Amino acid sequence: MSRADAELAIDLYGVTRNGNFEGANILHLPLGLEEFATQRDMDMSALLERIENIREALYTERSRREHPDLDEKIVTAWNGMMIVALAEAGGILQEPRYRSAALRAAEFLWSNSYRQNGTLWRIQLDGRSSMPALQEGYAWLADGFVHLYDLTGDSHWLERANLLASAMTRLFWDDKAGGYFMNVDADGMTAMARPKDSVDRAIPSGNAVALHVIAKLAQRAGKEADRRTSRALLASFADSINQSPSAYAYMLHGAQVLTNGAAGPQQYAARSAINVSTHLRDNKLLVDLAIKPDWHIQSHKPLQEELIPTVLGLETSVMAWALDEVSYPAPLMKDLDFQNEPLALYEGQVRITMNLRRVVPVVATPLIPVVLRLQACDGNLCLPPERHVLQVPATVPMTLAEFPDSDVLQ
Repeated sequence: MSRADAELAIDLYGVTRNGNFEGANILHLPLGLEEFATQRDMDMSALLERIENIREALYTERSRREHPDLDEKIVTAWNGMMIVALAEAGGILQEPRYRSAALRAAEFLWSNSYRQNGTLWRIQLDGRSSMPALQEGYAWLADGFVHLYDLTGDSHWLERANLLASAMTRLFWDDKAGGYFMNVDADGMTAMARPKDSVDRAIPSGNAVALHVIAKLAQRAGKEADRRTSRALLASFADSINQSPSAYAYMLHGAQVLTNGAAGPQQYAARSAINVSTHLRDNKLLVDLAIKPDWHIQSHKPLQEELIPTVLGLETSVMAWALDEVSYPAPLMKDLDFQNEPLALYEGQVRITMNLRRVVPVVATPLIPVVLRLQACDGNLCLPPERHVLQVPATVPMTLAEFPDSDVLQ
């Protein structure tokens, strides 16, 4: 390595005489590459080329020493977490690499960790599976599958999530006090040997993840049994939550999902009869409603005054954006058996567009809260009016980190 590259590496990676950890230096980037190049009046492409040479020289020097051991086991729960993250990132950023990685990992786990008796393996290593999964493994993998259903619309991911959630309840549910044990019951096992993971630590607790999963399944599949289970799960920890709410942050977020639906650019309304998704293109917001057969909502201008219109708008707290115009599609004029006069309805696939205007040059918040009000009906009944707040990302990062082309994360 040349002296000039060595000096560049020292500045780039924050190397100091005293070090940043116990007298030694752990290489890191105190500044982003773009800011580093700007401060030194360097061309970005030239900087990247020199960094590549520096990394090759550093790796050559490092390879002369013994390499650390590599943990190559594949943990089902941890991969479930990463599937959740990749699916969310793939949807929000519209990045196909993240979507592909999430799908590959999920298919691998379903093929190698899911057993014919409906249970999961906890660990994979060198093509062999061992140890039954704990409750958190079922919860995280099921949550990953729910996210993939939201991302792809493929119902088999929802079916697989339901299978895992059912197995989790069968194996780990406490019939006496509610909530999920961490491990399965065994002959001679005492109550002390079956703890419950309920308090958030470095990662959310297994019971909090389970609450998220079952609440989401209730909204997507519309099963009343899932709603009962999620309410019972939340009630079983109610006293502990009241005493120490900060230790139950993710469970409280699950309670919010159970009560009001998940925050984000995609939500489910009318007991899963309507899928609502939003997209921001330039300064135009597109809101797509996928309404299941035999269901409808009123148009934005119903023909009867007593009916609830479908209305799209901004939350009153939004400061960085202003609403210029909302464009609703032409309604379907339809006669229904229970009504003596025609109705102006929306059915099937519906798109509402909202033209937005930036009030300030720089967006003050990364999310735009959009409010959708509607009332859904089928041929027999009308559900109560609903209000949904969809959090739409206002910006998208300009660069994305490369993701390794692998089937599973270790």
